[in-house]
Amino acid sequence: MKQTTGSFLAIISFSLLITACKKDEHHVAVGPHVPSASNPLVALFQSHVTDATQSFTLQAATGAAIQGSKGTQVFISSNAFADQNGQVVTGVVNVELIEALDVSDMLWLNKQTVGMDNGTPRQLVSGGQFFLNATQAGQQLTLVPGRTNVSIPAANPDPEMQLFSGTVDEGGVIFWDPFGQNGTGLNTDSLSYNFPNDSLGWINCDYFANWGGPLTTIRVEVPSPHDGSNTLVWVVFPSINSITNVGASGTNGVFLTSGSYAAPVGMDVVIVAFSEVDGVFYSSFTNTALMPDHTGSITFQPTTEAQFMLDVQGL
Repeated sequence: MKQTTGSFLAIISFSLLITACKKDEHHVAVGPHVPSASNPLVALFQSHVTDATQSFTLQAATGAAIQGSKGTQVFISSNAFADQNGQVVTGVVNVELIEALDVSDMLWLNKQTVGMDNGTPRQLVSGGQFFLNATQAGQQLTLVPGRTNVSIPAANPDPEMQLFSGTVDEGGVIFWDPFGQNGTGLNTDSLSYNFPNDSLGWINCDYFANWGGPLTTIRVEVPSPHDGSNTLVWVVFPSINSITNVGASGTNGVFLTSGSYAAPVGMDVVIVAFSEVDGVFYSSFTNTALMPDHTGSITFQPTTEAQFMLDVQGL
């Protein structure tokens, strides 16, 4: 965990071109993407999230500019935090930031990019996701509207990007909901996405993939003794910076996307799996093009967590 204290970068101001985003408080539906919460890998990947958490302290009355290790910047004006009663706080505030800007980060943290489109899961084209939180003396804070701005680095900013908020279920899987009308029209420049932000939690720059042509669900078959109790499976879409979890079905050794989820036939993907059997880790990386009613059989090789991290970084 990264710990940063003391002085910070000077606050950088920039024009607010859209209304500040604030996520709606509602629960998203989940489907068969969800792994069993008893799968020990759920806790292992949650530890990756913990390790990726960067911690900062600042004076609430002064504000600060925070920069994450991957380039995300959070510009916090003075008096930007309130308690649960809506009262502006003073004193020391603790801020946490997690960045998952590419498919390697997303997979390592087990944070898929699947959005809920009126209850239907659809793949998202992603510009990167992050988690932001603030507490004081262990008490949860909120953001005062209009006092915080975020900048996410982007090599080739896409003007179609919108804002989504994420909800994580008990199996560690995240689903994304559009912010609504306040999530459109991000301010983009040649190097980043910029937007005022009034919400804490998981936030993603995305838009729903508009697939053309025939679509398919995805079925992945894994050999025994690998199954839903000890294995996690993902499909990685490198061309759109996106991943999806593939959940264990009721049939042993079979992982499926949900019936309402679909991806384009012919698209190049990487099927990634990670498993633990009798204390030994195994992994599988399979490059393939999606076929109609896609079914893929994979094989595993022994690995270590460190080697798996290196392999994921190569995606």
